[in-house]
Amino acid sequence: MGKGGARAVEWQNNDRMIHHETSELVSTFSSEPTCVVVSPDAELMVVGTGKGTLHFINTQTGQEVKSLVSSCDGISSCVFLLDGRLATTSFDGRIEIWDIGNGCR
Repeated sequence: MGKGGARAVEWQNNDRMIHHETSELVSTFSSEPTCVVVSPDAELMVVGTGKGTLHFINTQTGQEVKSLVSSCDGISSCVFLLDGRLATTSFDGRIEIWDIGNGCR
């Protein structure tokens, strides 16, 4: 954790996420990340990829806690909705709304 409880990670247009301060490998993905969003409670970071996978990362441990696969042609953006669900858009123009608790669209 950084000062004030902040944690910084980075990816440089590849499939690896690196801890900004320690340069340690945090996670790898099935393809290059295309978007990232942090949950309102700051407990999860969701990373969308060009192959349509959503990776759910615990922000405290850096460990992946689950992954979901979209039926679309790659995730282009993701955002948490006020009710806790996750909305994603895809490169083929689809919008999907996810109940992340049970993994259903």
